Amino acid sequence: MKTALDQVLNHKTLSYSESKSLMDAMGAGEVSAEIMSAIVSVMKYRGETAVEIAGFASSLISQARKNDLSSELQSRDDLIDLVGTGGDGGKTFNITTTCSLLLASLGYPVLKHGNRAVSSKSGSSDVLTALGYDLNKSPEALNRDLNSMNFGFCFAPLYHQAFKNIAPVRKALKTRTVFNLLGPLVHPYNINYQMVGIYDGNLLELYADTLVSLGRKRAVVLASEDGMDEVSIFAATNLIFINGTEKKKVRITKEDLLSFGFNFNNPQEIAGGNAEENAKITRDILNNNLPNTSLESIVILNSAVALFAFGEAQSILEGIQLVTEGIRGGRSKNILQGFEIAKPLQAKSDENLIPRIQKVL
Repeated sequence: MKTALDQVLNHKTLSYSESKSLMDAMGAGEVSAEIMSAIVSVMKYRGETAVEIAGFASSLISQARKNDLSSELQSRDDLIDLVGTGGDGGKTFNITTTCSLLLASLGYPVLKHGNRAVSSKSGSSDVLTALGYDLNKSPEALNRDLNSMNFGFCFAPLYHQAFKNIAPVRKALKTRTVFNLLGPLVHPYNINYQMVGIYDGNLLELYADTLVSLGRKRAVVLASEDGMDEVSIFAATNLIFINGTEKKKVRITKEDLLSFGFNFNNPQEIAGGNAEENAKITRDILNNNLPNTSLESIVILNSAVALFAFGEAQSILEGIQLVTEGIRGGRSKNILQGFEIAKPLQAKSDENLIPRIQKVL
């Protein structure tokens, strides 16, 4: 570890194994807050590499897998995750979470990984709780959810105890560092298909290379030109599609949006609120109560891009048609009914996890 520390502090880059060892030590609390701050600050200003980020992420994934995981879920190779780094300052409703529920309702296996709000009023776990989803899942209950309704949620604090040693440093620095980039990359289960929105378009190449290093089969990383970590319906969005080791850059322009049937100009129309307010928006979209609005349209577009990225639609336009039919035909509203069905089945088996989640939080 000392060698890795010396290299970073001397502005040299780390190998994959050196990065992993360094994060192993930081996650275990073996590195002081002062040294940790110096490390990530130096990395930020000289520029992190994809190899370093992949090494950090792999360390956190390995530590998370020391928890009790579902062997059945771990053996699956079809799991999907839609996630954003946050930090875009957009104060929107929970777009990515709504997209995740929509795709699950259409039969795609979504195992989302997320946390409580950091820079917004409502994180993914907050809105899911407001919708009636129980975060406190045993591995068996999580597997049952995937099998019964194609959706499950891994509440990050249950898996990433290492973040307890990192969180104070991240909070104290008050600036974006490599720690802000790791959240979407450290899913405890094997995720082969992923859509990642990031807050800074300058990081697209770096993030795409990291996803390739982590072995994603098909993925897309994106950033909109109006600062969102989703595909925007108000401005152009830059994307990098990943298929194995192949990468392809794409730009969805304002003209493309018009050709898709999206003509919106007021970002305030997709503003969110607290968890309960955002849950109502999600519920209304899935229940087909907001047809052709900006709220529904941004969910349809992002869901369509995900289907195209994962090879489930031949084009973004075909993806738009598929998800729109799912909403109009009533399939999407079934996912929320599944939450109610799932709760009694897992209440008893999850009871013993309550002390653990309180301890972690």
